[in-house]
Amino acid sequence: MSLGGSDAFGAADSLSDLDIQLDVVDGRTDEVFAFVEGALEAISPIELRYAIPDPTWHGHRQRFYRLRDTDPLVLVDLVLMERGTSAPRLDERQMHGTPVILFDKLGVITASELDFEANEQRMANRFASLRARFELFGGFAAKELKRGRPIDAWHFYGSMLIQPLVMLLRMEYCPERFEFSTRYLDRDLPVELVSRVRALLFFANETSFAEQVAEAHRWVGELIAQRVAR
Repeated sequence: MSLGGSDAFGAADSLSDLDIQLDVVDGRTDEVFAFVEGALEAISPIELRYAIPDPTWHGHRQRFYRLRDTDPLVLVDLVLMERGTSAPRLDERQMHGTPVILFDKLGVITASELDFEANEQRMANRFASLRARFELFGGFAAKELKRGRPIDAWHFYGSMLIQPLVMLLRMEYCPERFEFSTRYLDRDLPVELVSRVRALLFFANETSFAEQVAEAHRWVGELIAQRVAR
């Protein structure tokens, strides 16, 4: 049994979820869920329960709980990993931190190293797709503003400018987490770049929005050009 999330990075605070990961004998996940839920109920009634539909994106079974007598913003995030699974263990230290081991009688909990070569290949593939999409659709936010459709422009601003921008910055400054979007951005980028991104995320009116669309488009173009030039 170990803790991940903020605890694995030494960044937990009073609003951090409790990210619990359990190594489970194959075929006994239902029993373990029932046992853990009974233990939680002994602490506080479970107010809300959400099970990620199977199969999950990571290949393990996962449920979230909100307890009645705790802060409603703080959840218990429980992941059960069957011992014989071929699914990734989500234990790459560079991506997921170093697990805080609560008990491990069999010595099965480890922190592995990221396969940097495979990560570089994934990143190269994503960059090729990102570049093509930007060349085709990067101007759509400005196009919708010209049409007088700021809501449509906002949609394309996020998907075709901000998301590519953040991924490009991550590729440069924290390639091991290039797919983490805006999560933990303040930990992963230099403070001056975080401030610059933040300035693009909030706008007062349509005039300032148009200026930010233009700035984001310029910045994405510059980052792509810099990467291609290497």
